[in-house]
Amino acid sequence: VDLTLSVEPGPRVEIDFQGDPLSTSERNLLVPIARERSVDEDLLEDSKFGIERHFRDRGYCIPRADYQRSESSGVLRVTFTIARGPQCVVEQADVAGNASIPSVDLAPLVRTRAGLPFNESTLGADIARIQSLYRQRGFAAVNVSPQIDRRDAQAGVAPVRVRLEVAEGVRSVIQSVSFEGNAAVDTDTLRKA
Repeated sequence: VDLTLSVEPGPRVEIDFQGDPLSTSERNLLVPIARERSVDEDLLEDSKFGIERHFRDRGYCIPRADYQRSESSGVLRVTFTIARGPQCVVEQADVAGNASIPSVDLAPLVRTRAGLPFNESTLGADIARIQSLYRQRGFAAVNVSPQIDRRDAQAGVAPVRVRLEVAEGVRSVIQSVSFEGNAAVDTDTLRKA
């Protein structure tokens, strides 16, 4: 058998970063082109969103990570232009609309606090914890909606005011428990369980 392999190496890929800096380890983690051995559009889009999420998790309000592809003389150059934007810092965070559960019970559940970088993931977890406590106390239809007020940035810092509006809904309270069809075990034994 005569076997012939035709190899078309394609262009050599070069990655360039402009704008706000990323460390080498951050670049390798967030833009895994060398590790994946691919430079397709899906990977580039994932890298773009990964860089933006990386900066958002560190409190930057509106990060942008755009990329461009250009090919010439057998070289495909992918250029990421990174603008992390101003850092959002929580100026004020409070909870409103909580008539049935006192604020002192809700305060430990809220990790979004004044002086800390604003993080949407942390805020989402705060909302989930508040709703969970309300549901445990019988408010099945509770809804917590965030109101976020971002102010203009000064000296690279944008103050953010966060207000969590609680719509408690109606509290469900168990009025009675009854058993049916329990022929083998009496009702008093079931009630103890």
